[in-house]
Amino acid sequence: METAEAILAIRSNWPDERYTMLREALTKAIAALEEVEAGRTATNSRYVALAQAWRKLADDSSDARYSAVLYGCADDLCQLNAAK
Repeated sequence: METAEAILAIRSNWPDERYTMLREALTKAIAALEEVEAGRTATNSRYVALAQAWRKLADDSSDARYSAVLYGCADDLCQLNAAK
């Protein structure tokens, strides 16, 4: 289950007013899930930026071996990011 699906499931099954403690706990759970998702998005952006920087260094390099290593690292970083 993805984070957005979990949040939707909580909101779709929201308890009525009699369950104030449960509602407070669910509100905190949603806030925590949203923080996790925001952190994941920020991390993904950093991975992408780093991979782009490595590819630019590879493009600017006159040493083919150095370029190949940088491209390989950038590709590995993108695969790690996709696996998360």
